[in-house]
Amino acid sequence: MKKLIYITTILLLTGCANSASHEVITQTKLSDNGLSCSQIRMEIKKAESIIDSVNQDKADMTGADVVDGLLWFPFNVIAKQANYSDAVKAANARIDYLNSLAQENKCKVS
Repeated sequence: MKKLIYITTILLLTGCANSASHEVITQTKLSDNGLSCSQIRMEIKKAESIIDSVNQDKADMTGADVVDGLLWFPFNVIAKQANYSDAVKAANARIDYLNSLAQENKCKVS
């Protein structure tokens, strides 16, 4: 019986610790007007890395995710999906804004 309680506790803690929390960035920053072309490209890459991270997190399903879904469903699953959506929307909005800023500054953005 003690073994079962021990295993259950470990599974609970593992499941709780695996909640997704991707950064939800703002579309604009006060310092954006002073960005050079290379800094704009770097900011775009940062936003793209958030999108890549979310997509990788969605694709990689681990045992902890399964336990998380079983123990906390639907609350944690809903929270993860909301975070994924918010992070991607915010990153895309930032990229769009930075691309328009790059055009204004006549920067070449690949």
